[in-house]
Amino acid sequence: MGIGNGENVCILSDHWIPSTPPQLLHPILPIPVNAKVKCLIDDSGSWNAETVRAFFRDDIASEILSIPISKNGEGDLACWPFTKYGEYTVRS
Repeated sequence: MGIGNGENVCILSDHWIPSTPPQLLHPILPIPVNAKVKCLIDDSGSWNAETVRAFFRDDIASEILSIPISKNGEGDLACWPFTKYGEYTVRS
């Protein structure tokens, strides 16, 4: 799992942190409901560790900081974690 440019992933409602579903994500500071992951990425395309640590407990912040970010600036890609190739179909 990784993050593209973070523009299409909602911090509070999308399941973007591998071991933490959104309903269990309890930020330390308030985050707007529609805030995107791009708010946690700096201008160089890396995680802004200071911001991540300001908003999340240490265990969650460490997990976020370990998620790879695409260096190509490509868009985010949603995948289904319950199938071999991450694709959601009627069959799956």
